[in-house]
Amino acid sequence: MWTMGLVMSVVGSVVLIATKSRKDLRISAAPLWKTGKNEIGSSGNFFTDIVDDWKNNEEETFKKFDVDRNGLLYRSEFDELVASLLTDPYGSPYQLSEEQKEELFCHADPKMICSPVTKKTFRLLWKNWIRKILSPVTALIIVDVQNDFISGSLALVNSPAGQDGLEVVPVINGLVTEIPFDVVVYTHDWHPANHVSFVDNVALRPLHPNYTKSPDEVQVLDIVHFDDQWGTEQTMWPRHCVQQTWGAKLQENLVVVENPVKIYKGQNPDVDSYSAFFDNSRRDHTELEMELRKRGVTDVYTSGIAYDYCVGFTSLDALDLGFRVTLVEDASRGVVDDSIAAMRTALLDKGAAIVNSTKVADMVSGRDRNARLAQYLMRTIKV
Repeated sequence: MWTMGLVMSVVGSVVLIATKSRKDLRISAAPLWKTGKNEIGSSGNFFTDIVDDWKNNEEETFKKFDVDRNGLLYRSEFDELVASLLTDPYGSPYQLSEEQKEELFCHADPKMICSPVTKKTFRLLWKNWIRKILSPVTALIIVDVQNDFISGSLALVNSPAGQDGLEVVPVINGLVTEIPFDVVVYTHDWHPANHVSFVDNVALRPLHPNYTKSPDEVQVLDIVHFDDQWGTEQTMWPRHCVQQTWGAKLQENLVVVENPVKIYKGQNPDVDSYSAFFDNSRRDHTELEMELRKRGVTDVYTSGIAYDYCVGFTSLDALDLGFRVTLVEDASRGVVDDSIAAMRTALLDKGAAIVNSTKVADMVSGRDRNARLAQYLMRTIKV
C-alpha cells in the first residue's frame, strides 16, 4: 500500500551542468516597423509579427498601443496590448475574465492603485514581463526516470494509481529530440546504503521517546519520528535507488542529450529527497537554482516520476523561486490518484500551467503565450 497524501521531503547536492544549443523556431513574418505601415503586420497579430525583432522595439510597441498619443496606456489600451500579447499559436487571444484583466493592469502600476502605465513603467514591463513572454529561456527537468521507479523495488505500476512509469519515456524522448530547450536536466535519486528513508535502516538511528513503535514494528509507509537535532519525521520506503546499482540507473530507453545536466539528490544519509532544489525543511539546497539563473532561465518544464512527489515538489519549489513552471502531464506518472489530484490543484493554485506535450513546442518558441504563466510572472515582478 502506498501513502495517500502529499509529503514534503528533501534533496542532496551534486550538480553537473551543461546547455543544449537552441534552434530558431521564431516566426519569420516582416515586423510592423519594417513594412512602414501603421497597422498590424502580416499575421494579423502585432506581437506575432515582431517575435523575430522584439529586442529593439520597446518604443514602437508603446506607440502601437498608445492610441490617443498622450504618453500613457489607459486600461482599455493596456487590455488591447494584453489581448495581442497573450495568444494561442494561431494568434487568437486567450479569454481573460474582467478580474484577470484588472489584476494585470493593477500589478503593472508600481503603486498598485491601477494608474495608467507611463513610459517609464512600460520600460520596466518590457524588460521584466513582455520580453520574457516573447522569448522565454527554457529548461526541461526530467525527474527520476530510474529503473527502481519503473520496474524495480518502487515500481509505479504496483502503486494504488496503477500507472506505468515506462509510459513517460517515449513522451520525454520526443520532447528532448524535437524541442530546442536551452537547458536539459536529469535528476537522480542517489541514496547511500544507510539512507534514512529505507525501512530496513530504521534501527540505525535512535527513535524519538514519544514514538510508540519499536524498530521491529516499523513498516513501509509508516512515518517515523527520529530523535535527532531536527526532530526528523520520515516516511519509510523499501530500499531503492542505491548509488551505483541497477535500480539507480536511468531507464535504458530514455534519450540522454550530449553533455547533460545531472542532479544527484538524496546523497545525505540523514535526509530524504523529492525536490531537485531543496532538502527537507530547506536546511540545504542544490546548485540547480544558481545554474539556471546563470543561464537566464525564465521557464521550467517538469516531467518524470512521480507526479505527486518528486515532479510535483520540484515544480512547487521552482514557483517559489520565481520561475514560470509548466508541468507536462502526459510525460509524468504518479502514485495515488487522490494525491495526484491534490498536487495538480496545488500547482494550479500557485500559478503553474499543466499541459499536454503537444503544446510544448509552441510555448518554448514563443508562439503560444500562455495567459496563466503571464499572470504568474506579473505577480512576481517589480515594476
